[in-house]
Amino acid sequence: MNKTPREDLLEDLKDIEFAKLYGAEDAKLDFAITLLKARESAKLTQQELAVKLGISQPYVAKLESGEANPTLGTIGSILASLGLRLVTNTDSLSPEQELPAANLAGSADDSEITNQVEDFLHQGQEKLCGNSTYGYISQKPSEQRYIAEPLSSYDIGERDIIGGAVA
Repeated sequence: MNKTPREDLLEDLKDIEFAKLYGAEDAKLDFAITLLKARESAKLTQQELAVKLGISQPYVAKLESGEANPTLGTIGSILASLGLRLVTNTDSLSPEQELPAANLAGSADDSEITNQVEDFLHQGQEKLCGNSTYGYISQKPSEQRYIAEPLSSYDIGERDIIGGAVA
C-alpha cells in the first residue's frame, strides 16, 4: 500500500533537520502573507513601502514571496512602520493539528486529505491566508492565530518603543 502525502509528511517531520527547515520556511511564509496583507491594507505599492522602509522594491518582493530571510529585528521594524507589532504563537507542525479533517477518522477520503495537505504545504494560497481585516490570520476556522495586530489597540508609551519596534 502506498503512503499518502500526509503520512509522508508525518514521517519526514520525525527527522529533526527536516523539521527545522520546514519550520523556517513556514515562519517565512507566515511573515510573507502578513506583510502582503498589511501592505495591501495600507494601500501601498511595493515601491512605496520600500521607500518608507528605506529598502529596495526587489527586497520587498522577496519578503512578500518568502524568499528573503529577515531577522526578527527587521520584521519588527517593518511591521512597526505599518502600525503593527509581532505577536508570536506556537503551533504543532503536525498536520493533524493544522488540518481539522485529518483529525476526524473516517470523515474524509484520501483524496480530500491529500488536497488539504497540498494546500497546507503551499501556504501562500489564499485559502490559508484567512481574514487579515482584523489584524489576524486564521489557519483553522475554529482558531484565530494572531500574527500581527494594530499598534493602535495598545496604550504604548515612548519607553515601550526600541529602535522603531515595540518591545
